[in-house]
Amino acid sequence: MLQLIGEIGKYHIVLYNGDWDDVVPFTDTIKNMRNLKLEESYLYTPWFVNEQHAGFIQLYSGVSFVLVKGASHQVPQSKRA
Repeated sequence: MLQLIGEIGKYHIVLYNGDWDDVVPFTDTIKNMRNLKLEESYLYTPWFVNEQHAGFIQLYSGVSFVLVKGASHQVPQSKRA
Protein backbone atom coordinates (compact mmCIF):
# COMPACT_ATOMS: atom_id res chain seq x y z
CA MET A 1 0.00 0.00 0.00
CA LEU A 2 1.37 3.39 -0.97
CA GLN A 3 0.35 6.53 0.80
CA LEU A 4 1.41 9.97 -0.43
CA ILE A 5 1.92 12.71 2.14
CA GLY A 6 3.20 16.19 1.44
CA GLU A 7 2.90 19.45 -0.40
CA ILE A 8 2.90 20.12 -4.12
CA GLY A 9 6.34 19.17 -5.44
CA LYS A 10 7.35 17.43 -2.19
CA TYR A 11 6.13 13.91 -1.59
CA HIS A 12 7.08 11.25 0.89
CA ILE A 13 6.01 7.66 0.25
CA VAL A 14 5.06 5.37 3.14
CA LEU A 15 5.26 1.72 2.11
CA TYR A 16 4.09 -0.82 4.69
CA ASN A 17 4.06 -4.58 4.87
CA GLY A 18 2.95 -7.16 7.43
CA ASP A 19 5.48 -9.67 8.71
CA TRP A 20 2.96 -12.53 8.17
CA ASP A 21 2.29 -11.56 4.54
CA ASP A 22 2.58 -14.71 2.41
CA VAL A 23 1.39 -12.96 -0.79
CA VAL A 24 4.16 -10.32 -0.88
CA PRO A 25 6.74 -11.28 1.77
CA PHE A 26 8.49 -8.31 3.39
CA THR A 27 11.85 -9.82 2.38
CA ASP A 28 10.87 -9.34 -1.28
CA THR A 29 9.83 -5.75 -0.57
CA ILE A 30 13.19 -5.02 1.06
CA LYS A 31 15.05 -6.63 -1.85
CA ASN A 32 13.10 -4.49 -4.34
CA MET A 33 13.74 -1.33 -2.31
CA ARG A 34 17.48 -2.05 -2.48
CA ASN A 35 17.20 -2.56 -6.25
CA LEU A 36 15.91 1.04 -6.54
CA LYS A 37 19.30 2.16 -5.18
CA LEU A 38 17.77 4.70 -2.81
CA GLU A 39 20.00 6.06 -0.06
CA GLU A 40 19.27 4.42 3.31
CA SER A 41 19.09 6.78 6.29
CA TYR A 42 19.64 4.02 8.84
CA LEU A 43 19.06 0.32 9.18
CA TYR A 44 16.02 -1.28 10.76
CA THR A 45 14.84 0.52 13.88
CA PRO A 46 12.07 -0.87 16.10
CA TRP A 47 8.91 1.15 16.78
CA PHE A 48 6.52 0.71 19.68
CA VAL A 49 2.84 1.22 20.56
CA ASN A 50 2.06 1.52 24.29
CA GLU A 51 5.56 0.24 25.10
CA GLN A 52 4.94 -2.94 23.08
CA HIS A 53 7.13 -3.80 20.10
CA ALA A 54 4.99 -3.19 16.99
CA GLY A 55 7.46 -3.60 14.14
CA PHE A 56 10.38 -1.98 12.38
CA ILE A 57 10.91 1.08 10.21
CA GLN A 58 13.62 1.76 7.65
CA LEU A 59 14.04 5.13 5.98
CA TYR A 60 15.25 5.60 2.43
CA SER A 61 15.51 8.86 0.48
CA GLY A 62 11.84 9.83 0.04
CA VAL A 63 10.46 6.46 1.16
CA SER A 64 9.65 5.04 4.61
CA PHE A 65 9.30 1.26 4.78
CA VAL A 66 7.27 0.15 7.80
CA LEU A 67 7.06 -3.49 8.87
CA VAL A 68 3.97 -4.17 11.00
CA LYS A 69 4.46 -7.08 13.40
CA GLY A 70 1.61 -9.61 13.44
CA ALA A 71 -0.09 -8.25 10.31
CA SER A 72 -0.91 -10.21 7.18
CA HIS A 73 -1.27 -9.12 3.52
CA GLN A 74 -4.18 -6.78 4.30
CA VAL A 75 -2.36 -4.79 7.01
CA PRO A 76 -5.30 -2.48 7.95
CA GLN A 77 -7.61 -5.48 8.34
CA SER A 78 -5.30 -6.92 11.01
CA LYS A 79 -6.69 -4.20 13.34
CA ARG A 80 -3.33 -3.42 14.92
CA ALA A 81 -3.06 -0.23 16.97
